[in-house]
Amino acid sequence: MLFYWIFILLLVAADQTIKYFIATQFALGSTHEFIPGILSLTSLRNNGAAWSILSGRIDIFIIITIVAVGVLIYAMWRLSTHRLYMWGISLMMAGTLGNFIDRLRLGYVVDMFQFDFLKGFPISNFADWCLTLGVILLIVAVITDRDDSPTGPRHAAGHGRH
Repeated sequence: MLFYWIFILLLVAADQTIKYFIATQFALGSTHEFIPGILSLTSLRNNGAAWSILSGRIDIFIIITIVAVGVLIYAMWRLSTHRLYMWGISLMMAGTLGNFIDRLRLGYVVDMFQFDFLKGFPISNFADWCLTLGVILLIVAVITDRDDSPTGPRHAAGHGRH
């Protein structure tokens, strides 16, 4: 399990490094084309979630994050022998912690990745990408899970055969 914690720490470090670079090198609100027609870097501060949901409610985000981290730690402990679950949970933990650090330290999340071909799609950050990929991996893990052992994920979640 130590490997996954190191992976989480590396992802959080990458997230914080990218955010620091954007916050210190780009003027707030400025946009710089990175991959023409596909991806731009836009320096934003988001005190909400995607599409600015719950904007300004840092108290709610702190509570949600503490609960989420607790659930993810429990899931890591419970599913520690299942690699695909662990990769997904680790990515989710990294994304959760990366944005949590911003909220505690700055009162907002630094966002920068703008998909130019998706009009109206929220500008995101590396932590958001980790969260999204982690959720996708967990969905794949659940769909492909064939472990019906008493200690397997299906049994733990109450989905074993009866």
